[in-house]
Amino acid sequence: MIWGIDNKGERIEATPKKRAICPICGSELISKCGKILVWHWAHINMEECDNWSEGETWWHLDWKNKFPKENQEVIIGKHIADVRTPSRWVIELQNSPISSEEIIEREEYYKRMVWLLNGETLGKNIELNKEKRNGFTFRWKHPPKSWWFCEKDIFVDLSENLEEMYKEKFDIEKGKYVTKQVSSEDYNEYSGNSYWTSSYIDITQDYLKKLKRNIKLLEKKPILKIITLYKKTPCFGFGKLFSIEEFIKIYN
Repeated sequence: MIWGIDNKGERIEATPKKRAICPICGSELISKCGKILVWHWAHINMEECDNWSEGETWWHLDWKNKFPKENQEVIIGKHIADVRTPSRWVIELQNSPISSEEIIEREEYYKRMVWLLNGETLGKNIELNKEKRNGFTFRWKHPPKSWWFCEKDIFVDLSENLEEMYKEKFDIEKGKYVTKQVSSEDYNEYSGNSYWTSSYIDITQDYLKKLKRNIKLLEKKPILKIITLYKKTPCFGFGKLFSIEEFIKIYN
């Protein structure tokens, strides 16, 4: 929880050695202000009164701060919506795995809502493929199957992970596909060390062109709206790309 309530009823952020009141249950909160995790409020008994809450991350904080503070952590009944925009859309920021039952429960509760998933944790292994008239086909190997039960729109924040993934996976200058593997021949059983080797596999110029396009595209830090996701392994789907600014504008 980023926001607590002070003794004047005002919303306040966590700062070292401070206390506040929980806006839902009214119990006392203590500030958690370490050097690694996001500064946040926690219940003294360490049990969150909202069972839908998940640990705050820098990704959560960054996205919440893209909206005015009055639209962050909005109380709706017995739950805290991560973001509720002026047009009354709830944006649920999801960083960790979630069950299909909870997905259904939240959608029925909030009704006017969309999901925004952290691509670095939940959207791993998404690769953009063919560009279509209104978007892109994509390949998502082993997606969390609980999202197949989702009825609301799903967006995946690709702003960080895909750019690095493509750059690590492909040596663009050489036009080669790079794989790293442990060679058993190089294994030193006496010292216990193993050596990583790189092997190069030729790829076609068309494929190389697509990779260069995707890297250039991903430098714009896009958000992928999943329009269809085919239930196969590996999975394929179709989606549309938005910039962060476009995404915010749609629901603001």
